[in-house]
Amino acid sequence: MNIFIILVCVIILFFVMCFIIALSLFNFACVRKQKYIRIPIGGKESVNDLRFKIKAGIDWFLSQPYENISVRSHDGLLLCGKYLSCEGSKKTAVCVHGYTSNGLRDFGRISKILYNSGFNVLIYDQRACGESEGKYITFGIKERYDCLLWLKTILEKYGQKDIYLFGVSMGATTSLMTLAFDELPKNVKGVVADCAYISPYHVFKYQLKKLYKLPPFPFLWFVDIICRFKAGFLIKEITTITAVSKTDVPVLFVHGQEDVFVPPEMTIRNYEACISRKSMFLVENAKHFTSFSTDMVSYIKKVKEFFMF
Repeated sequence: MNIFIILVCVIILFFVMCFIIALSLFNFACVRKQKYIRIPIGGKESVNDLRFKIKAGIDWFLSQPYENISVRSHDGLLLCGKYLSCEGSKKTAVCVHGYTSNGLRDFGRISKILYNSGFNVLIYDQRACGESEGKYITFGIKERYDCLLWLKTILEKYGQKDIYLFGVSMGATTSLMTLAFDELPKNVKGVVADCAYISPYHVFKYQLKKLYKLPPFPFLWFVDIICRFKAGFLIKEITTITAVSKTDVPVLFVHGQEDVFVPPEMTIRNYEACISRKSMFLVENAKHFTSFSTDMVSYIKKVKEFFMF
């Protein structure tokens, strides 16, 4: 009897510890951050060089005659964006930023190239990031509904133009997941998905093993429960593989070969599952979200060639 009681106590203690670890993981990964979480960078640029170029890109965009716009999400959050019109253009780039970042930080540099290539540019802040409202980051699960809302909004507000989604990291996953909607506007003509992960579950599983040497069960089982009750989403609710396996929208997949935050194997799996016109660009010596910085010339060339700009 004593052995049985001890065994029960050990099991209870084990699951309590698992829950505490899972709650810590949830709070670290999903709760809104006051500051951008720095992801290790690499490639040809030093940290100071990259900061300077990011700031220069932001300054350039803010010096243009952009328009502040906002939408109200399906769950009541005010989401903020900036729209830069290119005179006479019939195509719009919708830029979707990465984890804990904001639109200007991730796309200030690229927006200038897009604008000079004849694009209207929409840069928006995802929920729980930048100027947008929200307490929880959901790794693309709820963000995909926001992305769809932005697509519909710019079509209604600015007319019928061809739309191209440019997503990086979590923004790439968000963009790919958005393709799964039956009501996706027909004006969406292409996606650039730079270093996308497959789902929250897949990236959590990878990071749990890499950083803490822990198995997915039972920790992610508890994480999923916490995500459901605190943030209203499931970590296996949808995958990018599901989305691209039924889309007819062309997709250019990009990934740094030295990415240790989101392994390039996830992009390879997305590419293999995609049934639409597709291409894949794996960049040597590039880490997470540094493909553009590492080989900007080839990056721009690949985008222009694939979408025939």
